[in-house]
Amino acid sequence: MSAVEVPQGYMPARFNCTGMPSGYQKGVLWFYDVLPSGVDLNDELSLIIHSSRFDRLAVTFVYADGKTERQGVRSGDFGEHWRAGGQLAFRAPQRDARLVGFIMRFDKVASARLLRMRLVENGEEATQTTGLAALVGAALTLLLVGAIYNASLALTMRNQFSAWQASWAVCMIAWGSCWSQLHLFFLPWMAGAVSAQICTGLSCLAISLATLSAVTALDKSDVAKWLRGLALGLTLAVSLLGIPISLMRSGPIDLLGSVLSLAVLADLLVVTCCLGQAWRRGSLSARRFAGAWAVPMVALASTNFFDADAMFWGGGSQILVLFAAAWQTLWLSVAASRSHARLKMERDLARHAEAQAQELARRDVLTGLPNRRGFIERSQAIMGAAHDRDEAIALLLIDVDWFKSINDVYGHDAGDAVLQAIGECLADHESASCAVARLGGEEFAIMIAGLMDMDLMNFADGLRTQIRDCRHGERIGNRPVTVSIGVAQSVLIADFQALYRLADEALYQAKRGGRDQVSVRSLDFSEAGPDGAEAMILLK
Repeated sequence: MSAVEVPQGYMPARFNCTGMPSGYQKGVLWFYDVLPSGVDLNDELSLIIHSSRFDRLAVTFVYADGKTERQGVRSGDFGEHWRAGGQLAFRAPQRDARLVGFIMRFDKVASARLLRMRLVENGEEATQTTGLAALVGAALTLLLVGAIYNASLALTMRNQFSAWQASWAVCMIAWGSCWSQLHLFFLPWMAGAVSAQICTGLSCLAISLATLSAVTALDKSDVAKWLRGLALGLTLAVSLLGIPISLMRSGPIDLLGSVLSLAVLADLLVVTCCLGQAWRRGSLSARRFAGAWAVPMVALASTNFFDADAMFWGGGSQILVLFAAAWQTLWLSVAASRSHARLKMERDLARHAEAQAQELARRDVLTGLPNRRGFIERSQAIMGAAHDRDEAIALLLIDVDWFKSINDVYGHDAGDAVLQAIGECLADHESASCAVARLGGEEFAIMIAGLMDMDLMNFADGLRTQIRDCRHGERIGNRPVTVSIGVAQSVLIADFQALYRLADEALYQAKRGGRDQVSVRSLDFSEAGPDGAEAMILLK
């Protein structure tokens, strides 16, 4: 029975309930019920009412002796009556007289159709409340983990999809907190109509964000333009419908709610079509989304076809939606992790291949030693380090004597074998302060730091002897292979080109002096004048 606004504490003398209630949005809505015959009247009972939009709620318990006990809440102050899962609990006081019924008075309730209530034992009420709080807490924790993870991906990877997903997860967390009333621990003044209105707005926003994240993640070539436009249009419609419904306290709320439900179902159907079309066209994103969207779609759609309100200790469809949202967030987080891991692996492989290509570009294919390009880069580093430590540097140019005759007499394969053997001899001297290379043809080079004068001459002559003593076998008829070495050393000047010119002059002198010998020159502008070159010694 509905009535116009009446003073607080007023109660009708009798009830005559016929037809559908009307006029209650700006007045008072009364509910009267007697206890079912199967209820054990010795049990302590609790009346559970699911929170909705109303200004005040008064619950009066009626006893057999005609006495009544009254409890009440108002919007903005639920006191100790609120419970997790968007519920209010009113415990019937124990009296000698038996409880025969209860009366509920709702002031300015938005919709009678949305009201849900049940009568349970006190012990059962505590158990259900604890279980429901645990379910809500688990779902919100999973959503929080997904939100943090996707937000970190969005920031580190500059990923638009992860940003949409993180926003959606945050929106669902806010909705779940408001619906379950857990936010009343910190914001008790939001109890009642304010929270219910915010929940409506957040639910519409969450659906819009979920649709946008799915549609924008699919390539434009994988989804027909008109289908994508239809999905975005329905998303806009859900958002626009959500605004007035979330603000309304009276008016055609039930009608607009039905229209909104149809818009949500249509939106889900169109998103399903988008995913299906993209899947058929080979989209990996669509396959990833299909698994993530399957559970939320079924959960949201099912709430429109069967009554789930009695499930999960009264949590009903909202619990289904919360866990479906958590499933979607975690599924997409795992999918994003796998995708990013695959991209990282591909990137690492590409970088490795690039590094290998760059290394090969700096290596001589025949001997495996650095080529001229790689040698110059290593030499610059060695010269810079030696200059910082005030160490001497030296460049050795090594040329194989009479190499053309080896190719002419024994063939190029034999000549390549000789070059490989010499390369193996020189490679043993590669170190942090010594760079070895094949510059081209039969010419090799060594850049070394920390040796000068006699130590340098002994090192160079040791190389000459080592190469001469190397045996190349029957391929060249046991013929000995000798080299000429031109050495340029410097203490004050770290100039590769100047050293190279001087070492080339020293090599020419070694060739002219009869080959199989070492010629050493120094580069010192303070002693050698403008040319900076002074022949020091010729070793045979």
